[in-house]
Amino acid sequence: MPMNFKWTLLFTTLLWTSLCDAQVTWRRTYGGFGSDVGHAGRETPGGDYVICASTGSFDAISGDIYLFKVDVNGDRVWSVILGGSGVEQGGGLEVLSTGQSVVVGTTNSFGQGGYDGYLAIVDGNGILESGRSYGSEDWDFFYDVEPVDDGYFLVGQSFGPGTLGGDVWILRTDLTGDTIWTRYFGTSGVDEGKAIKATPDGGCIVAGTIASSDGYSDAVLLKYDQYGSLQWDVAIGGDSADVGNGVTLVNDGGYVLGGGTKSYSPRRDMLMGKVDASGVAVWTKTIGQIADWEGREIHELSDGRLAMVGYTAAFGGGGKDMYLLFCDSSGDFVSGTTYGGAGEDEGFGLDLTSDNGFLVIGKSRSYGPGIEAVFVVKGDSLGQTASQLVIPDLDPLPVPDLTSSGQGQLWPSALSPGDPLHLHLDVPPGKATAQVLDLRGSVVATFPVRQQETSTHLPDLAPGHYSMTVSDSEGLTFRSRFVVVQ
Repeated sequence: MPMNFKWTLLFTTLLWTSLCDAQVTWRRTYGGFGSDVGHAGRETPGGDYVICASTGSFDAISGDIYLFKVDVNGDRVWSVILGGSGVEQGGGLEVLSTGQSVVVGTTNSFGQGGYDGYLAIVDGNGILESGRSYGSEDWDFFYDVEPVDDGYFLVGQSFGPGTLGGDVWILRTDLTGDTIWTRYFGTSGVDEGKAIKATPDGGCIVAGTIASSDGYSDAVLLKYDQYGSLQWDVAIGGDSADVGNGVTLVNDGGYVLGGGTKSYSPRRDMLMGKVDASGVAVWTKTIGQIADWEGREIHELSDGRLAMVGYTAAFGGGGKDMYLLFCDSSGDFVSGTTYGGAGEDEGFGLDLTSDNGFLVIGKSRSYGPGIEAVFVVKGDSLGQTASQLVIPDLDPLPVPDLTSSGQGQLWPSALSPGDPLHLHLDVPPGKATAQVLDLRGSVVATFPVRQQETSTHLPDLAPGHYSMTVSDSEGLTFRSRFVVVQ
């Protein structure tokens, strides 16, 4: 083989490898001017990312589940809010091979009463296909979901009949959402399930927290078979407050729990515990120093290492910082990366991306336009980003009607002085009048609403928060809020 051909072949191979390994990285915040918190994120079959969050930005009375999709560069593709007139809270998320998003959380807009677990299916374009609530007349919450070929595993917490005052709550449903079996696991104290994964035998593994006999709590792993029979339960932790937030299956058939503990130092530390396939504890490890740490979602990597997201207050930009931890297969520290600023920043969700990078999801009080923003980082294979600049994305989602007497939308929820404000009413307004009020309740603008859809310019409004009411001869028909930004 000629020498120049060898060098050409080597150069081409190295160039191709470099291009294949190229990773797009960024740091972004998403949401509005209220409190927005990211819970989970997953890569789609097309290489985009879907994020499940909770928002207080787009509903002035209550909160909603906030679901949005971004492309490989972090640019928002679509966003939706899920919920009714009550309070909704986001929880877990998985994306199917069809591109559909399976979302779970909590609602008191629908269901049996109190709070109920909520399961929603959203298509690849952000259109809600179905939504269903589960629970009792008491309080019931969903925190995580795991799709399987013929249905879903769901986990959370229930205070309903048959519980002992707050129990781990596990459901198995078919593809239509009909319940196959329901199980509760609890002590005489308050217990909750936070994460669930399907197991190769058709059952599931659950991570959560249970009350301990010494008045504190233990992290726990629960193994159920496909019929809902409890095969074993293992408490992980020491003699103080221990919590279980995540679980991952590892390549030897065992399971590793991720969470937090105060059993081994005066501070809260990150907690990891491995249990083998038979339910025998293998090891328990803690990571932390100086200040508080806690772990949330955890994954095993292809090389056997472990990656866990959470927070550390020991170092970084200040206060709590979102933290991505790497450990070896024995739970020993390898490296870690912080993301955050001077405020409080925490990580809750983690996904392994197809380019061998990481998608890290949480909340930030350091960045973003509002009180608290959804914080998303797309890191490389080490969790690093090419730039530490955090780019804010102010979502102009319409704000829904806040009264039960009418239906409508006002958009955008944030505008600059002089920008048009759009109002749509789902009922013909007749001779109606719109009033804009400032935070003191003073009327700063009035205009007629004679069409179902009206646009107006409000050029004299100073930056700040405002509300709009629309009234006709029968009284109040619509109320919503918006903000004017500089």
